[in-house]
Amino acid sequence: MDRDDKFWDRIARKYAAQPVADVPSWEQTLDHIRRYLTPESAVLEIGGGTGSSALKLAPDAKEILCSDVSEEMMVIAEEKRLAAGINNIRFTRGVAGDAHLEREGGYDAVVALNLLHLVPEPPETFCAVFHLLRPGGVFISKTACLREMNPFIRFAIPVMQLFGKAPRHVHYLRGEEWVDLLRASGFEVVESCRYPVGGTTQFVGARRPG
Repeated sequence: MDRDDKFWDRIARKYAAQPVADVPSWEQTLDHIRRYLTPESAVLEIGGGTGSSALKLAPDAKEILCSDVSEEMMVIAEEKRLAAGINNIRFTRGVAGDAHLEREGGYDAVVALNLLHLVPEPPETFCAVFHLLRPGGVFISKTACLREMNPFIRFAIPVMQLFGKAPRHVHYLRGEEWVDLLRASGFEVVESCRYPVGGTTQFVGARRPG
């Protein structure tokens, strides 16, 4: 798979030093994710970055495996885990579809936040996630809808890519297009909304039928 690991490795420390841009929206997203979890949940996060969301969700699940394409991001996440003294999270480099992310019996939930518009092939990722879940498990995602954003952003990204300031893989879709792709991959969409309301990120809770 063609990955952007070198780009994310290069900017990992700078990325980790940046504060969360919209804390209320992030907290609202985490609260919604918690509605899908139980104290017995086995959770996989893909594209987990430096582990901020996984660490916040740790008290709400039995175990969390947090993965990212960037090795350096995972190193930073492990540093944060050790500092926080949290013991039910593991961090590993990987993407959906990698064999070492599979779990016997499947996961109760797979989480992907601010990731899906950056994966090389979204349908392949959705198919991989589908098979990582147990029947009845949920795929929880929040995705930037770049087609709905200011046109200047869409014009600026290719220029940034040319100079190595943006990852190579960026998809420009609307919210309903992300939902349609999930349904086409076999998921049952049980929730679809915007955080913040009226914003350009699509939150979706989708279930593997079973």
